[in-house]
Amino acid sequence: MKLKSLMLAAASAAAATTAQAADLPVAPEPVDYVRVCDAYGSKFYYIPGTETCLRVGGRVRTQFVVNNVLEDGNWGSRDSDGYSWLSRGYLYLDARTATEFGTLRAYTSIYATNVNGGGSVTLDNAYIQWGGLTAGYTGSNFNIYTGQ
Repeated sequence: MKLKSLMLAAASAAAATTAQAADLPVAPEPVDYVRVCDAYGSKFYYIPGTETCLRVGGRVRTQFVVNNVLEDGNWGSRDSDGYSWLSRGYLYLDARTATEFGTLRAYTSIYATNVNGGGSVTLDNAYIQWGGLTAGYTGSNFNIYTGQ
């Protein structure tokens, strides 16, 4: 009797597992991770899951300066340095969203500087614009003097 019930249990377990194995898996919907946002110009992309457009930019520059050696400049003595090396990296983040009162914009730009091994990080701009108002850290809108 025990053998008969054991055989029935094994047969029902085998039938249950084969029925589940015969089901085909359902393929997930394709997700569009990167969508181009052309509402605010080139190089903007939608943040996944939102209607906010983001632009990430940056650049790197370096400069090597050798001082004048012919007029007893910084190389007048053997203990002084006659060169300087500047490296600077910039990062720009610009996020924009359309609202019923106009475009909501958040902008940040920072740069990191390294001069002869000593480094610093500077916040250049960080502001929010919405409905014609600007609030945050930025230069003056009236600072248009460019020199002589």
